[in-house]
Amino acid sequence: MELKFKTDVGELTAVLLSDTIDGGSKTVWTAWIKEYAGVITQADSIQEALEELPRALDLMLEVQIDALMNGDI
Repeated sequence: MELKFKTDVGELTAVLLSDTIDGGSKTVWTAWIKEYAGVITQADSIQEALEELPRALDLMLEVQIDALMNGDI
């Protein structure tokens, strides 16, 4: 499933996929931002996965900004 959401860097697309673990007794949701391949979260519910995406995006952007400022990119 894909959902659009607004962030500080514009409107992005969250992709969510569910999977079962523990022999099918537990569902885990994996979410990622389509426009930023490195931003991935995993949680027990859709809500939790979506709440983690902006935090993961912020961390990834911090790393990119630091690398640019240090001339690593």
